Amino acid sequence: SNPSHFVQKLVNFQNAQYYGEITLGDQTVLGVFDTGSFDVIVLSKKCQTCQGAVARLYDSSHSTTYKATGKTAKYVFGSGPANAEIGQELISVGGFQSHNQLFGEITSHQIPVLNKAKFSAIVGMGPGAGPKKMQALLMSFGVDEFSICLERASGAPGWLTWGKDPRVDSPSMVHMPVIGLHHWAVRVWGVSANKMDFMMVLSNQTAGDGLLRSAIGDVSNTSFMAATTASEGKKGVRLCSRGCVAIIDSGTSTIVGPSVAIAALQQEIGKVNHDCSNLNALPELELEVALPGGGSTMLSLPPEAYVIKVRSELVANYMGNLPKVCVLAFSAMNKMTSGGPLWIMGMPFLRWYYSSFDRVSKTISVARASGSCLPQTTVAFSNGTGTVSHDLVPPEPMDVDVDAALGPDLEEEEIDLVF
Repeated sequence: SNPSHFVQKLVNFQNAQYYGEITLGDQTVLGVFDTGSFDVIVLSKKCQTCQGAVARLYDSSHSTTYKATGKTAKYVFGSGPANAEIGQELISVGGFQSHNQLFGEITSHQIPVLNKAKFSAIVGMGPGAGPKKMQALLMSFGVDEFSICLERASGAPGWLTWGKDPRVDSPSMVHMPVIGLHHWAVRVWGVSANKMDFMMVLSNQTAGDGLLRSAIGDVSNTSFMAATTASEGKKGVRLCSRGCVAIIDSGTSTIVGPSVAIAALQQEIGKVNHDCSNLNALPELELEVALPGGGSTMLSLPPEAYVIKVRSELVANYMGNLPKVCVLAFSAMNKMTSGGPLWIMGMPFLRWYYSSFDRVSKTISVARASGSCLPQTTVAFSNGTGTVSHDLVPPEPMDVDVDAALGPDLEEEEIDLVF
């Protein structure tokens, strides 16, 4: 039988990828444990476009527990498409095992980061079966709850706890209802730079004079519009007046939002000096998240969470003698759901918040993480609006190799169907 829990160390590669061991048959490979996707897919020896891959390729011909199904599947991720043969295999992590687990054996792909990645598997940690109707690994393992935290020191590991973490004091955490039918998604009523005259909310209907829209241009395949409103006598940008949706995604290296909203945030936060010398002058990023029973609370990210030092050959070539440049850890992606425009809270969020995912109660519970990646239990929360203050530690942004950064592994066809 499977154990009650297992704490797995996630190796940190360039602060952009976190991966751990997963075994298929008797072949152990490295995988990204991704809360933004559902299935287990692995680079295969059958893959003609994978031969230059750095990571170990799975070889079903050398497995005595592999079974072919004769079925194929196509995954269309935001970063590119992948084709896979669907098979069955004995899959294990720690002491957990799943016999005849359905998985995808990648036979071709057009996802550039996979050829340079240190990992060869993407392990979907979604709460249930996805569009491919394959039983999720969590269900096969009998795991109802798991937790993720990424240590904040550069190069430090992350930790994935399969099963309930006995060290966690659940009442001290913020409990957010999961509103996604398939994804680990929560309701967000506002994203803001912490300034008295600015509050950001994203709307999915035409409103106002479209000031930002006219400046940035129409966003294709969406109905995003921006409006300006007055707040306490001052001009402010209001986006999201009908609410947004945020997926807590361990497989994405940045914070992702609609292009209009990201542009507004960048403008409001202001210039980030290349050497991060003005980090202390930057505002906190605040998320107003929904609580059970209709309340809300604020989760804050300090500048050292959303500012990163970018390391990239492209940046080095472009900037000359500035191989490391401080930038905002934001990416743009325009996706609409029935719950509103989509945001993705990736690794920057998980470095500051210990996050527990419960697929039975359909709840994500978070608490500000300590330096040792445990939830801090001294902060009290209420069902009203409150603010979580950040640790009194010297601010230091993460040093990230942007060439290794991971984008959202959300399948394109899932987005309009999952909420």
